[in-house]
Amino acid sequence: DTIYLWGSLMTGMYLARTRPESIEDLSSYEYLTAAPTLDHPDKEPSWSKNFEPSAVLFDSLPNEMSAAYNRHLGKYVAFHSLHRDNKIVMRTAPQITGPWSAPIVVYEPERIKDSDLIYAAKEHPELAREEGRVLYVTYVNSSSYIPQLVEVTLK
Repeated sequence: DTIYLWGSLMTGMYLARTRPESIEDLSSYEYLTAAPTLDHPDKEPSWSKNFEPSAVLFDSLPNEMSAAYNRHLGKYVAFHSLHRDNKIVMRTAPQITGPWSAPIVVYEPERIKDSDLIYAAKEHPELAREEGRVLYVTYVNSSSYIPQLVEVTLK
């Protein structure tokens, strides 16, 4: 009954929500303004009609990512490329509002050139197998500009 929308500002990820029938009505959106963190896991989430860049759920990503509930882990899972490093990472959280874990490196793509940028890493939950134990993540290398597919198997 709720749609959650992610947005980035600089390298931080923020969260908004609205009802499906109101997605075209920007005045219906609420923005997460406070959220639990690893340092303050008991902090209650709070929402506001006004966007205040105060609840960064996690950072260190160029701007594209994915987040979905994973039945195998019983948690939310996010995938993204890390900074401008040659790494694809995963984070987990008990709730979509957090607290989100530190990044866990799941794959380090080979670069074609030293100047390559690995970006646009995201999971495709519609392809998951074994209730989310086997996941599929795509990313792009700036030299080839061809999406690459990686299989990630969780323990």
